[in-house]
Amino acid sequence: MLAIARCLMGDPELIMFDEPSLGLAPTTVQEVLRAIRLLNQRGITILLVEQNVAVSLKLSQHAYVMENGRVVMSGSGEELLHDDRVRKAYLGL
Repeated sequence: MLAIARCLMGDPELIMFDEPSLGLAPTTVQEVLRAIRLLNQRGITILLVEQNVAVSLKLSQHAYVMENGRVVMSGSGEELLHDDRVRKAYLGL
């Protein structure tokens, strides 16, 4: 949260997050994700790199799925969340 606050002092148009949920307690993850969603709603563009597929796709307006450094799928977060290939490969459904 301190890193996010420090970033906001520069009045950014874009914030890049690299695995913001890594190593955090589940309740803290929810707080961080809520803050990211709020920042986006306030007009800041967010670039989110996250291995928690379900969470990141629920947050995303547009998403890319990468495998071995290559983009293999793209679309809205909602589309990819319901794509059978994504569900089987990344969500275990």
